[in-house]
Amino acid sequence: MIQLTHARKIYQTSTGPVEALSDVSLKVERGEIFGVIGYSGAGKSTLIRLINLLEKPTSGNIEVDGRVLSDLSEKELRGARKQIGMIFQHFNLLWSRTVAENIAFPLELSGLSREKKRQRVDELIRMVGLEGRASSYPAQLSGGQKQRVGIARALATNPKVLLCDEATSALDPKTTDSILQLLKEINQSLGITIVLITHEMHVIRKICSRVAVLDHGTIVEEGRSEDVFANPQQPITREFVGRTVASAKDSERVQRFRKAFPDGKIVRIRFDGSTSQESALDTLFHDQAIHASIIESEFSPTEIGSKGTLILLIDGSEDDIHAALQSLETKKVKAEVLPS
Repeated sequence: MIQLTHARKIYQTSTGPVEALSDVSLKVERGEIFGVIGYSGAGKSTLIRLINLLEKPTSGNIEVDGRVLSDLSEKELRGARKQIGMIFQHFNLLWSRTVAENIAFPLELSGLSREKKRQRVDELIRMVGLEGRASSYPAQLSGGQKQRVGIARALATNPKVLLCDEATSALDPKTTDSILQLLKEINQSLGITIVLITHEMHVIRKICSRVAVLDHGTIVEEGRSEDVFANPQQPITREFVGRTVASAKDSERVQRFRKAFPDGKIVRIRFDGSTSQESALDTLFHDQAIHASIIESEFSPTEIGSKGTLILLIDGSEDDIHAALQSLETKKVKAEVLPS
Protein backbone atom coordinates (compact mmCIF):
# COMPACT_ATOMS: atom_id res chain seq x y z
CA MET A 1 0.00 0.00 0.00
CA ILE A 2 2.84 2.39 0.93
CA GLN A 3 6.42 1.98 -0.22
CA LEU A 4 9.39 4.27 0.32
CA THR A 5 12.43 3.35 -1.76
CA HIS A 6 15.81 4.87 -0.89
CA ALA A 7 14.07 8.04 0.28
CA ARG A 8 16.37 10.85 1.30
CA LYS A 9 15.53 14.34 2.53
CA ILE A 10 18.01 17.18 2.90
CA TYR A 11 17.01 20.61 4.17
CA GLN A 12 19.02 23.66 3.17
CA THR A 13 19.57 25.89 6.19
CA SER A 14 21.49 29.08 6.89
CA THR A 15 24.24 26.98 8.45
CA GLY A 16 24.37 24.46 5.62
CA PRO A 17 22.55 21.29 4.50
CA VAL A 18 20.89 19.09 7.12
CA GLU A 19 20.07 15.48 6.26
CA ALA A 20 16.77 14.60 7.97
CA LEU A 21 16.35 11.19 6.31
CA SER A 22 19.05 8.98 4.85
CA ASP A 23 18.29 6.15 2.40
CA VAL A 24 15.00 5.08 4.00
CA SER A 25 13.27 2.08 2.43
CA LEU A 26 10.01 0.96 3.98
CA LYS A 27 6.93 -1.04 2.99
CA VAL A 28 3.54 -0.84 4.70
CA GLU A 29 1.00 -3.51 3.78
CA ARG A 30 -2.59 -2.69 2.93
CA GLY A 31 -4.87 -2.65 5.98
CA GLU A 32 -2.16 -2.86 8.66
CA ILE A 33 -1.31 -0.50 11.52
CA PHE A 34 2.36 0.32 11.14
CA GLY A 35 4.32 2.20 13.79
CA VAL A 36 7.43 4.34 13.46
CA ILE A 37 9.20 5.11 16.73
CA GLY A 38 12.08 7.42 17.43
CA TYR A 39 13.25 10.25 19.64
CA SER A 40 12.69 13.92 18.81
CA GLY A 41 14.84 14.87 15.85
CA ALA A 42 15.03 11.31 14.51
CA GLY A 43 13.16 12.29 11.32
CA LYS A 44 9.72 10.86 12.15
CA SER A 45 7.69 13.91 11.12
CA THR A 46 9.70 14.31 7.93
CA LEU A 47 9.07 10.66 7.07
CA ILE A 48 5.33 10.86 7.58
CA ARG A 49 5.11 14.10 5.56
CA LEU A 50 6.91 12.39 2.68
CA ILE A 51 4.09 9.85 2.45
CA ASN A 52 1.61 12.51 1.29
CA LEU A 53 4.33 14.62 -0.34
CA LEU A 54 3.85 17.59 1.98
CA GLU A 55 7.63 17.25 1.92
CA LYS A 56 9.24 16.24 -1.36
CA PRO A 57 12.14 13.79 -1.13
CA THR A 58 15.55 15.00 -2.21
CA SER A 59 15.93 11.60 -3.87
CA GLY A 60 14.12 8.26 -3.91
CA ASN A 61 10.52 7.25 -4.59
CA ILE A 62 7.30 7.50 -2.57
CA GLU A 63 4.58 5.11 -3.74
CA VAL A 64 1.04 5.00 -2.35
CA ASP A 65 -1.60 2.59 -3.62
CA GLY A 66 0.47 1.75 -6.69
CA ARG A 67 1.21 5.35 -7.72
CA VAL A 68 4.58 7.09 -7.48
CA LEU A 69 3.54 10.45 -6.05
CA SER A 70 6.46 12.40 -7.46
CA ASP A 71 5.38 11.37 -10.97
CA LEU A 72 1.93 12.97 -10.59
CA SER A 73 0.85 16.36 -11.85
CA GLU A 74 -0.31 18.94 -9.29
CA LYS A 75 -3.93 18.11 -10.09
CA GLU A 76 -3.32 14.37 -9.80
CA LEU A 77 -1.44 14.89 -6.53
CA ARG A 78 -4.35 16.84 -5.05
CA GLY A 79 -6.61 13.92 -5.93
CA ALA A 80 -4.18 11.41 -4.44
CA ARG A 81 -3.97 13.39 -1.19
CA LYS A 82 -7.72 13.01 -0.71
CA GLN A 83 -7.00 9.32 -0.18
CA ILE A 84 -4.51 10.12 2.61
CA GLY A 85 -5.99 11.50 5.84
CA MET A 86 -3.82 12.98 8.57
CA ILE A 87 -4.23 13.69 12.28
CA PHE A 88 -1.89 15.80 14.37
CA GLN A 89 -0.46 16.06 17.88
CA HIS A 90 -2.10 19.43 18.54
CA PHE A 91 -5.36 18.71 16.68
CA ASN A 92 -5.13 21.62 14.13
CA LEU A 93 -8.83 22.40 14.47
CA LEU A 94 -10.52 25.57 13.27
CA TRP A 95 -11.39 27.24 16.56
CA SER A 96 -14.15 29.45 15.12
CA ARG A 97 -16.01 26.44 13.74
CA THR A 98 -18.17 23.88 15.52
CA VAL A 99 -17.42 20.17 15.68
CA ALA A 100 -19.74 19.53 12.72
CA GLU A 101 -18.22 22.39 10.71
CA ASN A 102 -14.68 21.18 11.38
CA ILE A 103 -15.55 17.68 10.21
CA ALA A 104 -17.33 19.06 7.13
CA PHE A 105 -14.38 21.25 6.12
CA PRO A 106 -12.72 18.69 3.77
CA LEU A 107 -16.08 18.17 2.04
CA GLU A 108 -16.58 21.81 1.03
CA LEU A 109 -15.12 21.30 -2.44
CA SER A 110 -16.40 17.73 -2.84
CA GLY A 111 -19.46 18.58 -4.89
CA LEU A 112 -21.73 16.75 -2.45
CA SER A 113 -25.17 18.18 -1.78
CA ARG A 114 -25.82 19.85 1.57
CA GLU A 115 -27.89 16.87 2.67
CA LYS A 116 -25.17 14.35 1.71
CA LYS A 117 -22.60 16.39 3.62
CA ARG A 118 -24.83 16.49 6.69
CA GLN A 119 -25.37 12.73 6.52
CA ARG A 120 -21.63 12.12 6.21
CA VAL A 121 -20.85 14.39 9.16
CA ASP A 122 -23.52 12.71 11.30
CA GLU A 123 -22.09 9.30 10.41
CA LEU A 124 -18.58 10.38 11.40
CA ILE A 125 -19.73 11.94 14.66
CA ARG A 126 -21.30 8.61 15.62
CA MET A 127 -18.20 6.71 14.50
CA VAL A 128 -15.87 8.66 16.80
CA GLY A 129 -18.28 8.79 19.74
CA LEU A 130 -19.12 12.50 19.76
CA GLU A 131 -22.90 12.28 19.76
CA GLY A 132 -24.42 15.44 21.21
CA ARG A 133 -21.31 17.52 20.51
CA ALA A 134 -21.99 18.60 16.91
CA SER A 135 -22.66 22.22 17.90
CA SER A 136 -19.78 22.52 20.38
CA TYR A 137 -16.67 24.58 19.67
CA PRO A 138 -13.14 23.21 20.18
CA ALA A 139 -12.63 25.38 23.28
CA GLN A 140 -15.52 23.48 24.91
CA LEU A 141 -13.96 20.06 24.34
CA SER A 142 -11.44 17.93 26.23
CA GLY A 143 -8.17 16.93 24.56
CA GLY A 144 -9.52 13.49 23.73
CA GLN A 145 -12.67 14.95 22.20
CA LYS A 146 -10.61 17.37 20.09
CA GLN A 147 -8.58 14.47 18.75
CA ARG A 148 -11.79 12.59 17.95
CA VAL A 149 -12.85 15.59 15.87
CA GLY A 150 -9.47 15.47 14.14
CA ILE A 151 -9.92 11.78 13.37
CA ALA A 152 -13.44 12.32 12.02
CA ARG A 153 -12.24 15.19 9.84
CA ALA A 154 -9.39 13.04 8.48
CA LEU A 155 -11.89 10.32 7.54
CA ALA A 156 -14.37 12.65 5.85
CA THR A 157 -13.22 11.90 2.29
CA ASN A 158 -13.06 8.11 2.83
CA PRO A 159 -9.25 7.87 2.61
CA LYS A 160 -7.39 4.61 2.17
CA VAL A 161 -4.52 5.74 4.41
CA LEU A 162 -4.53 7.51 7.78
CA LEU A 163 -1.31 9.17 8.97
CA CYS A 164 -1.01 9.85 12.71
CA ASP A 165 1.67 12.38 13.63
CA GLU A 166 2.25 11.93 17.41
CA ALA A 167 -1.53 11.77 17.70
CA THR A 168 -1.57 10.85 21.41
CA SER A 169 1.44 12.79 22.71
CA ALA A 170 -0.67 15.63 24.11
CA LEU A 171 -3.08 13.30 25.92
CA ASP A 172 -3.12 11.67 29.35
CA PRO A 173 -2.62 7.86 29.54
CA LYS A 174 -6.32 6.99 29.92
CA THR A 175 -7.34 9.22 27.02
CA THR A 176 -4.44 7.87 24.96
CA ASP A 177 -5.76 4.34 25.42
CA SER A 178 -9.26 5.39 24.32
CA ILE A 179 -7.91 7.08 21.17
CA LEU A 180 -5.74 4.07 20.33
CA GLN A 181 -8.74 1.79 20.78
CA LEU A 182 -10.76 4.02 18.43
CA LEU A 183 -7.99 3.88 15.80
CA LYS A 184 -7.92 0.11 16.11
CA GLU A 185 -11.70 -0.11 15.64
CA ILE A 186 -11.52 2.18 12.61
CA ASN A 187 -8.75 0.04 11.11
CA GLN A 188 -10.80 -3.13 11.61
CA SER A 189 -14.15 -1.74 10.43
CA LEU A 190 -12.93 0.28 7.43
CA GLY A 191 -9.80 -1.66 6.48
CA ILE A 192 -7.89 1.61 6.40
CA THR A 193 -4.08 1.50 6.47
CA ILE A 194 -2.68 3.44 9.43
CA VAL A 195 0.85 4.77 9.85
CA LEU A 196 1.50 6.02 13.36
CA ILE A 197 4.62 7.83 14.55
CA THR A 198 5.42 8.14 18.22
CA HIS A 199 8.20 8.22 20.80
CA GLU A 200 6.27 5.93 23.16
CA MET A 201 6.79 2.16 22.93
CA HIS A 202 3.55 1.31 24.76
CA VAL A 203 1.63 3.02 21.93
CA ILE A 204 3.37 0.73 19.44
CA ARG A 205 2.76 -2.34 21.56
CA LYS A 206 -0.93 -1.58 21.99
CA ILE A 207 -2.08 -1.38 18.36
CA CYS A 208 0.76 -1.69 15.81
CA SER A 209 1.31 -4.98 14.01
CA ARG A 210 4.77 -3.94 12.81
CA VAL A 211 7.24 -1.22 13.79
CA ALA A 212 10.29 0.54 12.41
CA VAL A 213 12.79 2.21 14.74
CA LEU A 214 14.17 5.47 13.37
CA ASP A 215 17.43 6.95 14.64
CA HIS A 216 19.16 10.00 13.13
CA GLY A 217 17.27 9.65 9.88
CA THR A 218 17.95 5.94 9.41
CA ILE A 219 15.80 2.87 10.08
CA VAL A 220 17.93 0.79 12.44
CA GLU A 221 15.42 -2.00 13.22
CA GLU A 222 12.15 -3.25 11.79
CA GLY A 223 9.83 -6.18 12.41
CA ARG A 224 6.69 -7.45 14.06
CA SER A 225 5.98 -5.39 17.15
CA GLU A 226 5.90 -8.37 19.51
CA ASP A 227 9.22 -9.64 18.14
CA VAL A 228 10.92 -6.26 18.43
CA PHE A 229 9.54 -5.78 21.91
CA ALA A 230 10.51 -9.27 23.07
CA ASN A 231 13.97 -9.30 21.50
CA PRO A 232 15.24 -5.80 20.66
CA GLN A 233 18.45 -5.89 18.64
CA GLN A 234 19.69 -2.30 18.70
CA PRO A 235 20.69 -0.20 21.73
CA ILE A 236 18.11 2.48 20.97
CA THR A 237 15.36 -0.14 20.70
CA ARG A 238 16.42 -1.60 24.03
CA GLU A 239 16.13 1.91 25.48
CA PHE A 240 12.52 2.23 24.29
CA VAL A 241 11.63 -1.24 25.57
CA GLY A 242 13.39 -0.52 28.87
CA ARG A 243 11.34 2.63 29.38
CA THR A 244 8.15 0.59 28.92
CA VAL A 245 9.37 -2.05 31.37
CA ALA A 246 10.19 0.69 33.85
CA SER A 247 6.69 2.09 33.46
CA ALA A 248 5.20 -1.29 34.39
CA LYS A 249 7.68 -1.73 37.20
CA ASP A 250 6.80 1.64 38.72
CA SER A 251 3.02 1.43 38.38
CA GLU A 252 1.03 1.96 41.56
CA ARG A 253 -0.55 -1.50 41.44
CA VAL A 254 2.81 -3.24 40.98
CA GLN A 255 4.25 -1.30 43.89
CA ARG A 256 1.38 -2.35 46.16
CA PHE A 257 2.08 -6.00 45.40
CA ARG A 258 5.82 -5.51 45.95
CA LYS A 259 5.12 -4.03 49.36
CA ALA A 260 2.70 -6.81 50.35
CA PHE A 261 5.01 -9.60 49.07
CA PRO A 262 8.58 -8.29 49.36
CA ASP A 263 10.07 -11.72 48.63
CA GLY A 264 7.91 -12.39 45.56
CA LYS A 265 8.90 -11.91 41.94
CA ILE A 266 7.10 -9.66 39.46
CA VAL A 267 6.91 -11.57 36.18
CA ARG A 268 5.79 -10.47 32.74
CA ILE A 269 4.34 -13.21 30.51
CA ARG A 270 3.73 -12.62 26.81
CA PHE A 271 1.38 -14.60 24.57
CA ASP A 272 1.79 -14.23 20.80
CA GLY A 273 -1.55 -15.82 19.93
CA SER A 274 -0.10 -19.21 18.96
CA THR A 275 -0.27 -20.80 22.42
CA SER A 276 -3.33 -21.54 24.54
CA GLN A 277 -3.08 -19.20 27.49
CA GLU A 278 -5.53 -21.37 29.43
CA SER A 279 -3.23 -24.40 29.16
CA ALA A 280 -0.13 -22.44 30.14
CA LEU A 281 -1.73 -20.62 33.06
CA ASP A 282 -3.50 -23.73 34.31
CA THR A 283 -0.10 -25.31 34.84
CA LEU A 284 1.18 -22.20 36.59
CA PHE A 285 -1.77 -21.60 38.90
CA HIS A 286 -2.02 -25.27 39.93
CA ASP A 287 1.65 -25.49 40.88
CA GLN A 288 1.51 -26.18 44.62
CA ALA A 289 5.08 -24.97 45.15
CA ILE A 290 4.30 -21.35 44.23
CA HIS A 291 1.51 -18.82 44.58
CA ALA A 292 0.70 -16.63 41.54
CA SER A 293 -1.48 -13.50 41.54
CA ILE A 294 -2.48 -11.45 38.48
CA ILE A 295 -1.49 -7.78 38.75
CA GLU A 296 -2.28 -6.52 35.25
CA SER A 297 -3.45 -8.04 31.98
CA GLU A 298 -3.91 -6.78 28.45
CA PHE A 299 -5.12 -9.00 25.61
CA SER A 300 -6.48 -8.52 22.13
CA PRO A 301 -7.91 -11.08 19.69
CA THR A 302 -6.02 -12.26 16.60
CA GLU A 303 -6.92 -14.64 13.82
CA ILE A 304 -5.10 -17.48 15.61
CA GLY A 305 -5.96 -16.66 19.22
CA SER A 306 -5.50 -14.01 21.89
CA LYS A 307 -2.20 -12.21 22.22
CA GLY A 308 -1.15 -9.94 25.03
CA THR A 309 0.65 -9.57 28.30
CA LEU A 310 0.14 -10.65 31.89
CA ILE A 311 2.03 -9.19 34.81
CA LEU A 312 2.01 -11.58 37.78
CA LEU A 313 3.36 -11.68 41.27
CA ILE A 314 4.79 -15.15 41.95
CA ASP A 315 5.62 -16.03 45.55
CA GLY A 316 7.86 -19.00 46.35
CA SER A 317 11.46 -20.09 46.53
CA GLU A 318 13.94 -19.07 43.82
CA ASP A 319 14.20 -22.65 42.59
CA ASP A 320 10.42 -23.19 42.46
CA ILE A 321 9.82 -19.92 40.62
CA HIS A 322 12.60 -20.76 38.15
CA ALA A 323 11.07 -24.21 37.56
CA ALA A 324 7.63 -22.67 36.99
CA LEU A 325 8.98 -20.23 34.42
CA GLN A 326 10.90 -23.03 32.71
CA SER A 327 7.65 -24.95 32.35
CA LEU A 328 6.18 -21.94 30.55
CA GLU A 329 9.14 -21.82 28.20
CA THR A 330 8.44 -25.42 27.15
CA LYS A 331 4.98 -24.21 26.05
CA LYS A 332 6.62 -21.47 23.95
CA VAL A 333 5.44 -18.74 26.30
CA LYS A 334 7.91 -15.92 26.96
CA ALA A 335 8.33 -15.02 30.64
CA GLU A 336 10.70 -12.57 32.28
CA VAL A 337 11.26 -11.44 35.85
CA LEU A 338 11.12 -7.65 36.11
CA PRO A 339 14.00 -6.12 38.04
CA SER A 340 13.12 -4.89 41.53
